[in-house]
Amino acid sequence: MKLLLATLLLHPLSSFAADPALEGTWLQSCGNGVQKTEIIAEQYAKLTEKYFTEKECLRPGFSLQSIGPIFTGGPSTEVEGASLIDFTFERVLLTLHSEELARSARERSLCGLTQWQAEAPVEITGLSCDLFGIGAAVRIPRAGQQVYGIYQVEVASLPAVDRLHFGKLTRERNGRSESTRPSSLDPRFYLRSQ
Repeated sequence: MKLLLATLLLHPLSSFAADPALEGTWLQSCGNGVQKTEIIAEQYAKLTEKYFTEKECLRPGFSLQSIGPIFTGGPSTEVEGASLIDFTFERVLLTLHSEELARSARERSLCGLTQWQAEAPVEITGLSCDLFGIGAAVRIPRAGQQVYGIYQVEVASLPAVDRLHFGKLTRERNGRSESTRPSSLDPRFYLRSQ
């Protein structure tokens, strides 16, 4: 709770009036073995990235869940119709979806941990993890780390469904600072869940 209060007080976009168009559950279709879900409520977001064992998204392998406050701001100066949005990591959880993966994770001390069980989320915030078992560990975001982005909600008339676009992350525009905020929208969008 202290982290959240400090973040709210220090964040440059600390607008306490959340964008009501963002509220809700948003789903992104399968793409190259990954499916994403965003749940946004009262300036708080929970992003779940589910990684499957094949490109068609048939058998889930593991899920990463990033949880934390979001801050919305004014319009983007680079992308017409887009607005500023920043996310602060509070927690990152990893869930393994099979006993086979859990056993492998225990044997190789995934993220330096050995308590892995299938379908049991484990907090990995700030740890270094070889998530794909290829000998290349990635640094999981630490609590308080921020990502700077943009978003656009396309509000549709029924029977169509609203679309949510976030900024497209690139090597140069990776969202790690305000000056590297994305300068275009990702063509992959989320649909509002009914």
